[in-house]
Amino acid sequence: MATVEGPLVLADISGYTKFIAATQLEHSDVLVRRMLNTIVASLKGRLEMAQLEGDAVFFVGEGVPPELIQWLEDSYLTFHRRMRRFLERRQCSCDACARAPELTLKLIAHYGRYSRQRIGDTGQVHGIDVIVPHRLAKNSVPSHEYILATRDLLERLPEAERLAGSLSATATSRRSATAKRPRPWTDPSDRSSSLLAANGLAC
Repeated sequence: MATVEGPLVLADISGYTKFIAATQLEHSDVLVRRMLNTIVASLKGRLEMAQLEGDAVFFVGEGVPPELIQWLEDSYLTFHRRMRRFLERRQCSCDACARAPELTLKLIAHYGRYSRQRIGDTGQVHGIDVIVPHRLAKNSVPSHEYILATRDLLERLPEAERLAGSLSATATSRRSATAKRPRPWTDPSDRSSSLLAANGLAC
């Protein structure tokens, strides 16, 4: 298969394991499916959904979309707006609905090479760079919701996009990254979110 270069993005629902363990399967299934569909819809036409991974969706792209960080912020905000609408309209008092606010979103973005392959009827992406976002998902960032971008990605973005909202490429090695924590419920034009340093992350 042909090798492609582009962004590799893992959109991961934080709090999923505890949520599933503490709620009724029939109810939690509906909510998780709804939120995963929200994530996919928020990036439709921007990035390609490569594979569904339980509580996460893995996206790929080609080239270097200069608006990528803004796309990820939009996806984060869309997720929280959808959750807020659900909470405002819910009429159920089950554990799944009550614990729904525990679910949030982290987005981990990298740039690298990958290829597509098909195993049976299932398509997936393959390559060493595909592994990087998954390894970075297990990190020491003191938050359950953030946008984390590797230096490999940030250095390819326009400077204005890197610095928007104080996001800067401060990483010093290929496996280092900068994490940005967006604020829920804000307008997409508000890019004053705080930064979390995540330098030297092991992956």
